[in-house]
Amino acid sequence: MNCAYCHEDRDGFVTPVEKNGNAIIWNYGGDKWVLCLKAKGWRAEAPINFCPMCGRKLREPKEET
Repeated sequence: MNCAYCHEDRDGFVTPVEKNGNAIIWNYGGDKWVLCLKAKGWRAEAPINFCPMCGRKLREPKEET
């Protein structure tokens, strides 16, 4: 079954990780996945390799050079 947090529904939306919508998993296309966080006018994004809710692999980790 598809995870509601890392798979879009038929309308193209995902379920927010946090009930007020302050944390959501976002895909910018391809393998660029981020966890978007926002609060009181502040916003940040953290790249993620796995869904924090179901553990599904979202992308390959980048190799250190």
